[in-house]
Amino acid sequence: MPARACGTIRIDRTTTTSAKNASARPTIRPATAGAYPRGAGRVKASEPACRRPLPCHNPIRPKRVRRIGSMEINGGGLAPDRDGLAPADKRLAVQSAVARALSEATTAGDAARRVLESIGGTLGWRFGALWEVSGDGESIRCIESWHAPDAAGQAKPFEEESREARFAAGEGLPGRVWESETPAWIRDVTVDTNFPRAAVAAQCGVHGAFAFPIRSMRGLIGVVEFFTEEKAEPDDYLLDLMVTIGLQLGQQIERTRAEEAVRASEARKGAMLAASLDCIVSMDHQGRVLEFNRAAEQTFGYSTEEAIGREMAELIIPPSLRDAHRKGLKRYLETGYAVVIGKRLEITAMRADGTEFPVELTITRIDLEGPPTFTGFIRDISDRKKREEFDGYLAEAGALLGATLDVHEILEAVTRLAVPRIADWCAIDLLGDDGRIRRVAAAHTDASKTELAYELARRWPAQLDDPFGFGKVIRTGEPEFVEQLPTGVIDPAMRDDEYRETVRSLGLRSMIMVPLRTPGGQVLGGLALITAQSGRLFEQQDVLLVLEIGRRCAMAIDNARLYRERSEIAHTLQQSLLPPRLPAIPGVAVEARFLPAGEGVEMGGDFYDVFPIGDRRWAVTIGDVCGKGPDAAALTALVRYTLRAVTMHEHRPERVLALLNEAILRDRTDDRFCSAVFAVVEGEHGSLRVKLASGGHPLPLVIRGDGRVEPAGRGGLLLGLWEDAKLATEAIELSAGDALLFYTDGVTDALAPERIIDQRTLSKLAAESAGQGAAAIAERVERAVIDESGPEPRDDIALLVLGVEAPAALTGERTGGFELTLESRPQAAAAAREAVSSLTDQLGQRLVDDIKVLVTELVTNSCRHAESGTLGVELGIADGVVTIAVHDSGRGFEPPVPKRDLELESGRGLYIVDALSDRWGVDSSAGTRVWAELDLPYEDGR
Repeated sequence: MPARACGTIRIDRTTTTSAKNASARPTIRPATAGAYPRGAGRVKASEPACRRPLPCHNPIRPKRVRRIGSMEINGGGLAPDRDGLAPADKRLAVQSAVARALSEATTAGDAARRVLESIGGTLGWRFGALWEVSGDGESIRCIESWHAPDAAGQAKPFEEESREARFAAGEGLPGRVWESETPAWIRDVTVDTNFPRAAVAAQCGVHGAFAFPIRSMRGLIGVVEFFTEEKAEPDDYLLDLMVTIGLQLGQQIERTRAEEAVRASEARKGAMLAASLDCIVSMDHQGRVLEFNRAAEQTFGYSTEEAIGREMAELIIPPSLRDAHRKGLKRYLETGYAVVIGKRLEITAMRADGTEFPVELTITRIDLEGPPTFTGFIRDISDRKKREEFDGYLAEAGALLGATLDVHEILEAVTRLAVPRIADWCAIDLLGDDGRIRRVAAAHTDASKTELAYELARRWPAQLDDPFGFGKVIRTGEPEFVEQLPTGVIDPAMRDDEYRETVRSLGLRSMIMVPLRTPGGQVLGGLALITAQSGRLFEQQDVLLVLEIGRRCAMAIDNARLYRERSEIAHTLQQSLLPPRLPAIPGVAVEARFLPAGEGVEMGGDFYDVFPIGDRRWAVTIGDVCGKGPDAAALTALVRYTLRAVTMHEHRPERVLALLNEAILRDRTDDRFCSAVFAVVEGEHGSLRVKLASGGHPLPLVIRGDGRVEPAGRGGLLLGLWEDAKLATEAIELSAGDALLFYTDGVTDALAPERIIDQRTLSKLAAESAGQGAAAIAERVERAVIDESGPEPRDDIALLVLGVEAPAALTGERTGGFELTLESRPQAAAAAREAVSSLTDQLGQRLVDDIKVLVTELVTNSCRHAESGTLGVELGIADGVVTIAVHDSGRGFEPPVPKRDLELESGRGLYIVDALSDRWGVDSSAGTRVWAELDLPYEDGR
């Protein structure tokens, strides 16, 4: 093979024996992928050319060629250098240099740098790098590099490229060694197809390269690579040597890193001991203190010097627990049985002055050779215990405060809870609307003295200009705290000698007084906690407790007041602005929702009404009066009752609203106005005819049973502003399953001004419940508004839904008959009459009218006396007889003799039944069944 053959070769050692010499002779054969056994040198394909040329190429040094037999092989790996060393000598020098470097290294990084310099400098190669496998095992990166002293400028671009590179397993020279865990040799990296740094290598004059793995007890942890300017031929002897060096380097790195970890751990431990807010105390197997950190010094009152070496039981364990501690330690040393190790305990500890206090303790054993040592982590939980007591008190107080909306009960509950738990005296004063301060609740540990607290306030009530006490706290809104009440401290608030002597005789010791401040900042009064005969002294931290009690108390009082005011609003609206109940319209379900806004008299002006105006005709109206408060409420009442009065003689919607407009213009004394929709509805047999007009009000929505939604009517002008409001009537037809939704602008403006629920959005909400009835539509819209605006809307919200019901279903038909099951309510008679109307063509109008009278009387009687929620109505025609029967689950009765005096309520219905029917009776065998029969042909005028 020629000495300068291109490509890469592999040199395998085979041992041959001859008469003259028995030695290892190299055999040359082409290298193939995967031809190397594990642990031998390995050659892979070339890496691709790199990205950019750099003008830093250096000429390649001539190679030394050694001749074997008649062949030459390239000895570029360990050729004799200018120093004259033969390859074997260089390998020995490398071993010596590496051993020296490892012995002198103090850290893992130091070892890496020294080994790179030892190998590269001894071999005469130009650049070396150490690569480390990342912690996640996904890549390998360069962490250390070396270059020959005279190659700094030449190596810099290549070194920078290497520092920035990250290779996956099998990628580049480091990646292929990482993947195979065997050394590798590349004759010329600039033409290797798997060498991502080829371009910068060419620019820097780098060609030959080899790399070997670094192993430790944990496996492969890194790769070392070296580069030369020459196109170096592989040297298996060198690679075998590098494998050994890789093992040594890996062990050194692992050992030095372990030592570094120990040093770092000790440093962290020292920092933790010094900085820890918890006490850290260690002891040996004899129970003597080994460590005592700064927090322990501050908590227990001993210096570290005083504590080290002393028995811990005598130092920080109370006398009552020392025997248990010593016995437990002895038992553990003898048997290994542990009760407290590894568990969190709450026990009592002792300070240097002998005071005891609660601590949280966790003990762990330190795993070291020899007798065991233990470390305890101790935390002073005195504050936490007080906090737990505080939280428990607040929890009970919260339960009491939330149990009622009666202000007097709230305040009495607060004072009873505070005494004697945290004070001997508790009193609450409230500021009235007249500016006077009154005692509203008081308690004392001695119930006989509670009245004295009231008596003092009656005789000497607090004044807002007092320099001390309730007056000052309520005036300033700031708490008063006196840890000890010396004689004379409260004298400035005493108005006469009798008051002063009375207060002094009580033996008051300590006091906290806080304002009752609402979340809005209003001071409603004050709360005072005072100690006396118990001798307890309040601390500064107790002020926070009492402030929280005062805050919760004020919130409860404020909520109770708001509840009372809103209850009054609801009552007022219910009585004067809204109908007391919705009337029953045959074949129409009527649903309304009203959510008032405001507090006190700040009520809105939304209203609605439904009332009859003639035979089978009903008036429906909804509107909104401008403004809030009593003036708006007065105008709302005027509008509502004007509409009722006008409809006594006028039913045309546009004329009704026009007359209302005139009334507002004539009677108003300010600029208030209103919007309104007025409709007249009439229907039968599953249909509803509606005529309506709008005076500046949002148009109602027609919700068809199939989900279509459209506005109804034409908009006019607001009422009360112009003489001509441009009103017009429009008629619409509704069928079974359809509905008509009336609403006020409180629905669309629930989130104004941030967001408006426009008509399209409202239509989508309504369509979701199309065909499901009036109640479902009202519930869906109301829930959507509440979800967006919350339970307390900014404006009144009024909804009114008319849902057209399907005609009463006829089941079990006989010869023109039917059976019905109806709910026992006033609308049942109307539903039964509607079912009878369907037989007009068969029976004739006269007979149908009389049957309607019979059905009305029988159903009304059943609704009045039935015990269940349903009743049945039957009408059958058979063999020339019409039979009408109404049955329910009542207990039955003996039919009385029908009375002919129609002025008497009792028996009048049965008299009518007797007069119209040919036969009638009562069957009480199973519930109550009242029946009547009419013979056919029916004689007109019976």
